[in-house]
Amino acid sequence: MSKLPALEQRIKQRIQHVKNNIHPAHNPIYTETLNIEIETLNWALNEITALRNSLALKSVSTVRNPFNSEENYI
Repeated sequence: MSKLPALEQRIKQRIQHVKNNIHPAHNPIYTETLNIEIETLNWALNEITALRNSLALKSVSTVRNPFNSEENYI
């Protein structure tokens, strides 16, 4: 889990780098290739976010509530 923020940062840097390489004078096919790479990297970022949310929900649901125990005390 601790490596996810570093991976996110690297992906964001790569997206910015690719965006900086797009220029109107480039061949449209090359520009389309860069756009596809950006879309793929954005998809990866969304997957990381979903994974982080899923892991966060699991960690919250595994915390035992001491006020809601299965034992009945009279």
